[in-house]
Amino acid sequence: MTKYILDCDTGVDDTLAIALGMGIAGDKVLAVVSSYGMAPLDYTNRNTKYVVQLLNKTQIPIIAGANKPLVRERKYGGMFHGLDGVGNTLEEKGLEEGVQSNIEQIAELIDDEAENEVILVTT
Repeated sequence: MTKYILDCDTGVDDTLAIALGMGIAGDKVLAVVSSYGMAPLDYTNRNTKYVVQLLNKTQIPIIAGANKPLVRERKYGGMFHGLDGVGNTLEEKGLEEGVQSNIEQIAELIDDEAENEVILVTT
């Protein structure tokens, strides 16, 4: 059986990708990794947590990913999706609550699924 880990920088577009992915794959989604991209990491973590809660999939762990680009300088002006990635529509509180910061958990999830193929879906 194929399982999935979603990797995103949850903003407007990734919100749709997460909803579609969870709708199609259902309980085959092992985790959602939230990384810097359209907004700083604390916002993408919050946005991801919010989307996962809206979808009633709170059993799926959210793992904090990269907080900056690997090579280039980090810059984001908020001109497309607001400074928080979702048009500045959500409250500030609870940004990090419930988001795990152990990136090694991804390797553990894959190891636990030794009998299954695990695909990392990046959006």
